[in-house]
Amino acid sequence: MSDPIRSVALFTHQVREVAAPVVAEVLPLLEERGIRLLLPPGETLKHPGLVDVGGEGCCEVAREELTEADLCLVLGGDGTMLRALRLTRDLGVPVAGINLGRVGFLATIQKDELQRDLARLLDGEYVAQPLLGLTTSSNGATLRAVNDLVVGRGREGGICHISYGVNGVSLFDVRADALVISTPAGSTAYNLAVGGPVLGVNLQGYVVSYVAPHALAVRSVVLATADVVTLRNESRHTAVDILSDGEHVGSLQALAELEVRTAPALATLALLPESDFYHNFAQRFVGGA
Repeated sequence: MSDPIRSVALFTHQVREVAAPVVAEVLPLLEERGIRLLLPPGETLKHPGLVDVGGEGCCEVAREELTEADLCLVLGGDGTMLRALRLTRDLGVPVAGINLGRVGFLATIQKDELQRDLARLLDGEYVAQPLLGLTTSSNGATLRAVNDLVVGRGREGGICHISYGVNGVSLFDVRADALVISTPAGSTAYNLAVGGPVLGVNLQGYVVSYVAPHALAVRSVVLATADVVTLRNESRHTAVDILSDGEHVGSLQALAELEVRTAPALATLALLPESDFYHNFAQRFVGGA
């Protein structure tokens, strides 16, 4: 249990019409509790009525000011959750999602249970779940990811040639569409789509998977948090793209290397006490909704 929520940072789906009905349902619940709204850039453009909520207690804020929020509330699908997790990296603000998407694996609340579960959340009836992240550096810039880092020819398409090793031991040297390095939270995203294993969200480890490898003996590898992955662009002529949580963040030049490590507690989820990773997985992927 945590203290009751007094301030909320509100993130909504990029398409206004997707979130508007739920915004209208959520705002009265926040207003009756006197909760202050903190709005990331762009939210008032999608929902102009937000500026009238709570009078002087509602305002647009920069990323650094999100530390003033007790909770980050997300109205959207996994894409909106990822955007919120990116913006709250290192800030220690727990993120809770109301699922408006198809899968919503990272969501805390399902839409048909909004009234009951949002009240519990605002009462402080949640468990903060730290999320393991990934970190690397490229061209002097530090890059981090909550879900995954992907190296491949994303913008142009086509096959790339990437090798990688762990703790100085070479493992694979393969032509493929891309290489995905995924956290436990991200293991149900791109990693799962390319046949990689699902990792429990509490697991202290991460996974490396190739996308469409041109070799029969290639398998995904699950690593411990202390393990360090060194990957190399084996092409002599062509750079490959680096994507963090689906966002293009840099390039790996021909014959250049990238070293990837884990970053503890990079972001935080707010989960209801009865939330169970495997129950959610079964509902969303095995045979449920």
